[in-house]
Amino acid sequence: VPFVLVETGKWPQPEYVTVNMNGSRHPLPLVTVCHHLQPLYAMPLTFLQALFGHHYPVGVLDEEEILPLGKDITAIGIYSSKDGILEIKPCEDLSYLSFDMTKNQMLVDLAFKTKVLMWSGDVFGSVVVGVLGYVVVR
Repeated sequence: VPFVLVETGKWPQPEYVTVNMNGSRHPLPLVTVCHHLQPLYAMPLTFLQALFGHHYPVGVLDEEEILPLGKDITAIGIYSSKDGILEIKPCEDLSYLSFDMTKNQMLVDLAFKTKVLMWSGDVFGSVVVGVLGYVVVR
């Protein structure tokens, strides 16, 4: 996927960044520009094959998706360089690779998830202490 890497006020020569989506929970916000279904000719024995559980394709789907022009993407991941080609892949500790959020929105989302995790841990811990206290008293 070609990207232009830009620092504040500097426009370097365009470089290519390979985006490795393996392990990412967030898809890229792609737009479908071409969607063409070409049906396949079905033979008379196709019905019998379907009765006995054999799968038969009904058509070939040709679909093309692109990243819209001017779309801002914030990517958080591990950057590496292989033979001069930059690659970004998701980090195991952080749940974002490429998302439709800004950096500040991601920080707010992560802060909210952290608070929910902390309070649920406190509630479940209190319940466990109460159950253990009840068991000890009995």
